[in-house]
Amino acid sequence: MTDRGKWKDAKDIDPKRVLNGFIIRQPRETMAAEITKHGFKWGPAEVSRYFNDEKKGWVVIGVITAKYPSSVQVYVTKTGKVRVTAKGEEWTPPDRRPFFRPGCDR
Repeated sequence: MTDRGKWKDAKDIDPKRVLNGFIIRQPRETMAAEITKHGFKWGPAEVSRYFNDEKKGWVVIGVITAKYPSSVQVYVTKTGKVRVTAKGEEWTPPDRRPFFRPGCDR
């Protein structure tokens, strides 16, 4: 049984939960981190190091969530190049050219 939608008497409200006359809601749950062998679990996500090559300097990191159970993979080279793939398709960054409006002098 919840008190949702019911008014409470002022004596029933913890003064620590009141700010400028408003009742502060408690967080629904805290996201606890759990360390795994090759990464960590944080809330609904699991982050793991899949592969790496110390000699060549690259690493593949995977992120598993409920919407991506087969993981989103992030490949990073030693020069900083990043490639992101999910469900067999590579995600590309948006076009980085400056925005051009036809008829505009700029």
